[in-house]
Amino acid sequence: MHASTGPKRQVDDGDLAASSETLPRGPVENGDTANTSQGLSPGSKRILVVDDSAEIREYIAKLVSREGFVADTAEDGEEGWRHICSTGYELLITDHQMPRLTGLSLIRRLREVSSKAPCILISSSLPEPELTLTQLIDPGAVLTKPFKPAELIEAVHSLLRSGADKGLDEP
Repeated sequence: MHASTGPKRQVDDGDLAASSETLPRGPVENGDTANTSQGLSPGSKRILVVDDSAEIREYIAKLVSREGFVADTAEDGEEGWRHICSTGYELLITDHQMPRLTGLSLIRRLREVSSKAPCILISSSLPEPELTLTQLIDPGAVLTKPFKPAELIEAVHSLLRSGADKGLDEP
């Protein structure tokens, strides 16, 4: 359990900003699925959300769950990799700056096993030149914090439409 370093910051539905504080883990943790028993069709696409901020991770999971997707979560790249190795996902949404394994390193690891699954990298600053990122993440998208929830949802729908036959198959 992480200790809180201050009051919990509210996330505005109109804008998602980076949170630098460590927050206690919330109700969606350890890869539990959000909204799996709330009427989602069996054909719902499965998305993995990886972010070290519990607040942002849960917020993104709720956003995609509202769209009818099943959202699993992981608190860092290493935990995300374990989920990828044990469960098939249609899309990866990952923060970049995380302890143990960054989002970009997670995507690199995924690409090393020849997965062409779509990925969304979220970052407050681009870790590499944009051309290099585009080639690595393709198919995918890079969202710079802060971003609008509608931008994320649009990227999710666009990537899942274009990569309908691809997924994060278990390596």
